[in-house]
Amino acid sequence: MTVNLVNLRSAKNAVIGNPSAKVQLARDPKFVANLVDCLNYPGERAEVRIEAAHVVASLSYGSDDALLALLRAHAHHALLYALANFAKNDLPPLRAAFARALRALAASVADAVGPSQWGLGPTSTVAEHHAQDALEFLFLPESLDTLLPLLSDTTAQVTTSIAQLLASSIRMRHHRFCVSEWLPQAERTKTKEKDVRPRRGWEKILVGPGLGGWTVRQLVELVGSKDLKLQEAALGALAALAKDTTNVASALARPSTDREPSPLTSILNLAKSRSPDVQIAACLCAAHVLRALPRHQQDESSTRIVMNTVNRMIASPLSPADDLGTPHAFTGATSSSTLGNLGQVTLSQRTRACFVLYHLVADDASLCQAAFDRGCLAQLVGLVTVLPLPPTPPSLIAEAESLAPGSGTGQGGGTAGAGATGRSRVYVPPPEDEAKSEEEEEWCEPEGRALLREAVLTTIAAISLFDNDVRRSLTEPTFHHPSYHSPYSITPSASIPNPNTLFSSSPSPVQPSTSTSSTPPLLPVLLAGLAHPSPGVRYAACQCVRAMSRAVAVLKTNIVDSGLGVGVWRRCVKNGGMGGKGRCAGAGEGTSGSADGKDAGEGDKRVLGAGLAVVCNLVNDFSPLRSVLLDDGLVERLVEILGYDEPGLRVSALWAIKNLLYRSSLELKRRVMREVGWGRILGFVFLLCVSSCSVC
Repeated sequence: MTVNLVNLRSAKNAVIGNPSAKVQLARDPKFVANLVDCLNYPGERAEVRIEAAHVVASLSYGSDDALLALLRAHAHHALLYALANFAKNDLPPLRAAFARALRALAASVADAVGPSQWGLGPTSTVAEHHAQDALEFLFLPESLDTLLPLLSDTTAQVTTSIAQLLASSIRMRHHRFCVSEWLPQAERTKTKEKDVRPRRGWEKILVGPGLGGWTVRQLVELVGSKDLKLQEAALGALAALAKDTTNVASALARPSTDREPSPLTSILNLAKSRSPDVQIAACLCAAHVLRALPRHQQDESSTRIVMNTVNRMIASPLSPADDLGTPHAFTGATSSSTLGNLGQVTLSQRTRACFVLYHLVADDASLCQAAFDRGCLAQLVGLVTVLPLPPTPPSLIAEAESLAPGSGTGQGGGTAGAGATGRSRVYVPPPEDEAKSEEEEEWCEPEGRALLREAVLTTIAAISLFDNDVRRSLTEPTFHHPSYHSPYSITPSASIPNPNTLFSSSPSPVQPSTSTSSTPPLLPVLLAGLAHPSPGVRYAACQCVRAMSRAVAVLKTNIVDSGLGVGVWRRCVKNGGMGGKGRCAGAGEGTSGSADGKDAGEGDKRVLGAGLAVVCNLVNDFSPLRSVLLDDGLVERLVEILGYDEPGLRVSALWAIKNLLYRSSLELKRRVMREVGWGRILGFVFLLCVSSCSVC
């Protein structure tokens, strides 16, 4: 295809929102090379260059093949070179188009490299070295000398795109350091001339760019803009810089003068903005700042503002589009109809509000307790239980039917372990060669709603990780907080199937319970989430089960009765993590690997790791599921995982073996060590002695 204005416009219209068209276009390496070269043709008309930049931006999203083709053609080099050589008389639309294209390309590259900003994120098929090299190129000092001065550009579209680029592509600590410490050439010269004499350690901390730097100061100025999109972009960039960075967080939390408030105060004021997207960006920025500060500098009132703002968004009424599961683009775009009306919070905004709450409370026991006291957990449970559940795969019929209390033994004559005798039935898995229906492969739900489900479950797991009372509240049939009324129905309904009546169309030998009031509403949601097509939902469901299983009473009762324990084992560890028979529906999103399953066959290693964390709790000496999992091939599977290359998975497998052997019989210890082998254990000890490898 010849690169001209007509063909470029035709290609742009063809590829927008059409991944198959992007793949087809990316398979023409000559066109891609000419497209990238067109960005810097001498004397080329501005209209042609603008359309070429638009095509590059469109190809960057939605297709790994197209992204890889752009990286191989060095599109990031071409865009940055063009931005560095624009003249002052160049048209603002031309510079804005190139800035948008580079922002789109940088965001896609950062998503491919990881970690994901929102949730677990998909695994990318882009060659790792291509994406990693491109991302590192963008944060070289020479590249920053071109990008960061554009934050003071006179064109708002250019400034907004560069701020969005920083917000979406800064994922790693050394990138935060490079951006926050960058200085314009003039200030570098002044700093060198001023700082001639050597300083002592504490004096070095009090001077220089380490307390925020030029970039942070410029972004703080942009936060005061009247342009809502520019405000949101600047807040997102500050959030990316402040995450886990004490110097930047301290600069934002400290007043610039005695009479002026701190930048953090101004950011918190934007939590009352008329734009929900600006509110979310302000809360995310404040959350990262507060968590990066030392404990004694964290302000309880600031934490309360963030918590209340996101809680209101989570509790806002669902719109008809949300009820129907209409997917929303997760880009942060704001429609005019949502401004100033929290009753019309979109699916995307609600999802990001959940993740903001997660970032605020994760791994902090006091903040998790504060979130519970303010009713955040009740709102989250209410939200996830009113989301329609997708059809449950037919392969779960036998599992669901075997979960009814008081049904005796499971298939194959298995019995409940200690602590469950006489009160419940422990699920015993069906044979491995059980045929799987084609309907299971078609099980899916809209992407936007799946991401919201993942966000809610992830935040529930974070809040309930530390306190037994919080964990037990999740198992109450009518969970609510006495001082905070949830607008959602917290009782089981037709959209939340009870495990005993999950498949009314299939005859069951188990008599279903005549009352659903005793069924905790969250447990069926988690059970269905373990077989969800999205790896993020499966991962989040495992995290919830892990948090709940830390309470001994919950582990002995609800985890057993609901089938969650065996569900995690069968769906996410034995069959669903690394391939093999009986994998989860939709589990093929992981990276391709070898046929032996050691390198991410059909499943997702991240889900396997989360499932192993649950299994570590399920095999403790007081767990009724220890004997059930042993009879279902637990030891053999753990030995298989010990052969994987990922240190994290091997660590989890070793912890599971350690818990399995604790207070076990001599016969079980002999059986386990026959499978594991003393040579393997001694090999791990040798690795520890030689290289201090984390797997040991």
